[in-house]
Amino acid sequence: MSDWAFVATGLALAGFVYGWWRKPPGAGKRSYLSWIMAFIFAAPIGSLLLANLFGSAVLGWIFGLSLMFVWPLAILFIAGNAAGALLAQRNQHNNHNDSSDSNKHESPMLHIRIDRDSVHAGDDTVSHAENIAVPANTSLASLLEQIRVGNFLPSISGGKATWMIESSGSPFKTIGVLAQQWQEPCVIIDAAVDVAQHFAGQQANLFFRYRCQIDPDTVLAQLQASYTNSISQTPTHGYGGIASLAKHASYLRSLMNPGSDRC
Repeated sequence: MSDWAFVATGLALAGFVYGWWRKPPGAGKRSYLSWIMAFIFAAPIGSLLLANLFGSAVLGWIFGLSLMFVWPLAILFIAGNAAGALLAQRNQHNNHNDSSDSNKHESPMLHIRIDRDSVHAGDDTVSHAENIAVPANTSLASLLEQIRVGNFLPSISGGKATWMIESSGSPFKTIGVLAQQWQEPCVIIDAAVDVAQHFAGQQANLFFRYRCQIDPDTVLAQLQASYTNSISQTPTHGYGGIASLAKHASYLRSLMNPGSDRC
């Protein structure tokens, strides 16, 4: 490769790199690149005219050579810059489209109201209700785990506390048990279902009923037995299903309120 070809290739590559990495001017700002290029082209012509005006052969020869060499080299740089800028804009446009498509496929958010029992007399001075928003495709298990680790439920001295999970999205109301001493909640219904499907057509509410230090395994076993019994006795239609659900609800009330003391 000749020296001139090497220089020409280098200028074209330099222009390409500059066009690729150059940040476009922001709103209200002007790019000075066009003015610089205009000067490169106009300066030799203006200088040549001045040399002819003053009758200087030396200056005319120098500026004539600049027209022969500077212009072609500048054109190579400009061409490389234009190619680099064009590819950068196309790449930015594709990234913007990909981002827009990704946003379109994001799951909509579902707003859920969560509340809990008070754990002692001084705990009921303020409301415990909170509103949280989660993607609608979040599983019920993930939602409960998020609540468990999010310190919504108070930490009870001694490390033991039992909570019954009530949901407006289930006809059985009480859907599981959460215990402070457990690593994860236990749910008696399908916990893999999306929250959007679980709360379909219902106001999304979760309530955590405090059962003090009652053995959570015992509460869960009783809840599962009641749930299994209700399912086995629930016909696909008719008043039998309603009666079975009512029986299940009555059993849960006795489980949650054994006498005057809830615990």
